[in-house]
Amino acid sequence: MSVNLAAVLKEVAPQAFYVGGAVRNSLLKRWSGDVDITLPQQDVKTVALALGKKLNAAVFEMDPAFGVWRLVTRREGLQIDVCAWQGKNLKEDLLRRDFTFNSLAYPVTQPVCVAVKKENKQTKVLLKGMRRSQIIDFCGGLQAVKERQIRLTSAKVFKEDPLRMLRAFRCGAELNFSIDAGVLKQIKKDASLIWQSAGE
Repeated sequence: MSVNLAAVLKEVAPQAFYVGGAVRNSLLKRWSGDVDITLPQQDVKTVALALGKKLNAAVFEMDPAFGVWRLVTRREGLQIDVCAWQGKNLKEDLLRRDFTFNSLAYPVTQPVCVAVKKENKQTKVLLKGMRRSQIIDFCGGLQAVKERQIRLTSAKVFKEDPLRMLRAFRCGAELNFSIDAGVLKQIKKDASLIWQSAGE
């Protein structure tokens, strides 16, 4: 089944971008558990509420400090996270992310079909028909996907969030990606920071 998310986003949030795991997984022909949308801070609430109305979705604010709203469509159970840029613009936001393959963005104004399916009672999503030439990539994420490599966006990644060290190994196992030698070196350097993470 398909939802009209792509058409609705073009209408109510032409300034937005698909980002993160859904973009990466769709390049790998893998289904994702949700869709992440990013846009300027001042537009997040307005867009989240407008999307909720258009898509018949439950809407709630997840994180006021970071400007994150979550929607869950009532019919399909599709989860959509609407997030503010972390930084002054899209480029700053993408460069603050953990791994290069998670730092890809795709404009909602470009052709795409948001396909949705139920699998083991979970709703999965796939972005079909993305034009590779329109994918925004500031740090070699497309090459990392092609080579099935986990690479850092910067040396500060683990200092900003030590849990990303564990995420590197989880992503490697889930995606069957190899972890770049530079990532392993940085993990050894920052290993003691892991104790700063929350217990859960």
